[in-house]
Amino acid sequence: MMISIAYILILISISLFMYAIFSNLKFGRTKKITEEEKKYQSENIKQYEDSFMFVTEKEIKNKQQTFVMISLLLSLPFVLFGIIQFIIAASCFSIIAHYLPILELNKKVKSRGHDFQMQVLEFIDTVSNSLKAGLSFNQSLENASMQINDPMGQELNFVLKQNSLGVNIDTALNKMSERIKCENFSLVVAAITTTRQLGGNLPQIFATISETIRDRESMEGKIKALTAQGKIQALMMSAMPLILMIGVYLIDKKTIMPLFETTIGKMLLGLMIILNSLGYFFINKIVNIEV
Repeated sequence: MMISIAYILILISISLFMYAIFSNLKFGRTKKITEEEKKYQSENIKQYEDSFMFVTEKEIKNKQQTFVMISLLLSLPFVLFGIIQFIIAASCFSIIAHYLPILELNKKVKSRGHDFQMQVLEFIDTVSNSLKAGLSFNQSLENASMQINDPMGQELNFVLKQNSLGVNIDTALNKMSERIKCENFSLVVAAITTTRQLGGNLPQIFATISETIRDRESMEGKIKALTAQGKIQALMMSAMPLILMIGVYLIDKKTIMPLFETTIGKMLLGLMIILNSLGYFFINKIVNIEV
């Protein structure tokens, strides 16, 4: 019993030491690489700041370390199956836990971008109605910032604050378009900038853009409906070999075991995984149609 506990403590210590090496220390790296890493990290932090998510590198690293500690504790039961199994489980869990905070932040950024895209038509209608009511363009933007929820309202408030500090409204809108990277909103900003510089009927142009965006969204919805069957087929095709293997294993274990125990069986198993993955990849490529 004491030997088992000692083994567990040694393995935890080794896992923590390896994590410290890969996450905090910089063994065998030059100054140039370190500066490149810092630049890369700063760009990632800037991406979150552009989405109004203010988080520091230290906070991300502390969260990663916490998740890794929890993952190591969760992998302790694998000691019952053997030391090698524990090391494999601890390594896999630690790698997943290390990237969980980044994946969580990226998911929030993506969700915010999707919410913004859904508000573009509301922005067009609100600004267009305000202009028809006789308000100036800046007043129309202020009215839209009060009526539209976040994230659009948040972004418009930031644009108006930039304008109050002396930044040209067209420049502020272009910077907003660069931050959001929404194709529909980029089209709207381009129309606003061109019309304000060359003149034109902005509400009428908004009506045309709104109709174009609605037609595009309708086409995307039809394409998703038509390709849904292909995506399900790709998923079923990928899952079918695994389901059949489990079924054969439960019915007649002796029939399926040569696939895992013999050299030819392992080669066929590897070939099956490669071909199955390629099939799923190509079907997804075929059914993913961009409008």
